[in-house]
Amino acid sequence: MNRLSRSASIPRPRRGVRTLWLGWPLLLATAPPLAAPEPPTPPANPPAGPPGQVQAPVPPASAPPTAPAPGGTPAPPSTPTPTTTNAPAPTPPAAPPKPKPPEASDLFPPSEVVKLTADGTSFEGLFRETPARRIRGTILLLHGRSSAANDQAVVDPLRVRLPERGWSSLSLVLPDTPPGQAQALEQAEARVKAGVDFLKGKNLRALILLGHDQGVRTLLGYLLKQADPAVKAAVVIDPVPGIFAPGSGIGNEQAARLRLPVLDLRTGRDIAVLGEEARLWRVAFRGDPGYRQSVLNDPHPDWKDMEEFVENRVHGWLVRLQQSADPGGSVPIQDTADAP
Repeated sequence: MNRLSRSASIPRPRRGVRTLWLGWPLLLATAPPLAAPEPPTPPANPPAGPPGQVQAPVPPASAPPTAPAPGGTPAPPSTPTPTTTNAPAPTPPAAPPKPKPPEASDLFPPSEVVKLTADGTSFEGLFRETPARRIRGTILLLHGRSSAANDQAVVDPLRVRLPERGWSSLSLVLPDTPPGQAQALEQAEARVKAGVDFLKGKNLRALILLGHDQGVRTLLGYLLKQADPAVKAAVVIDPVPGIFAPGSGIGNEQAARLRLPVLDLRTGRDIAVLGEEARLWRVAFRGDPGYRQSVLNDPHPDWKDMEEFVENRVHGWLVRLQQSADPGGSVPIQDTADAP
């Protein structure tokens, strides 16, 4: 009875309540103290703004934020663009001077090179005296357009070969004479006169003028301006077209005044042009009994591989002229008017 009353009046606490009551102060005592948050650091140079308003920090201009590349991979940092200045462009180096074309004295033996003067301008020529015992005469060679005194197509083979057969040779350096350039043509004709005077001074025998291409125009221009009894015959090889063209070339009445033996050799041009040009020349010289024209049917551009043929044709025609003027064949060729 007494035991029950005591138990009822003083209740016993439960184990869980006691643990909670004893553990709470222990947790509070052993937990670390919470750190107070640090105040934010203001920017070094805060941008100006209204008083009392905090401005957001501005990222540096040299490192702008880079958007991530597609696929989630961050893009590499951009390279700063170098600043450019308006500096003047560098001056390109000057082009090297064009090499001076070699002169005849640089390419040929001194015994063959002659110095001549025409209208105050000096020029050169190649002279080769015949070593033959029977001297027949002298040939003055006039080259064509964009060519030289030693033109390998026509002029140089004759310059070298004919002296072995009794003909001394002089090949002149001529200026280019485009159509319509009267001054250039006059300069070329003045050089022909200087060459003729040089050969006259050597007391050589009959003088023959030989022209190729544009050299034919120069040859005719010289002969039509002054009658030169020293010139006994002329050889023309593939004359430049248009010399006797109606309305623009030399008139037929001028050609009739030459009264000079002429050998006309043609090949290597367009057949239609060749035929028409050949016809114009035959018409121009139809009153000249000493005119002979030889047209090759087969084209031979630049007379390639025809050196011996041209040499034989020129030499043979000149020898027949000499024989018709004098049976001895060693005297100068006479003019056509004086020939029997």
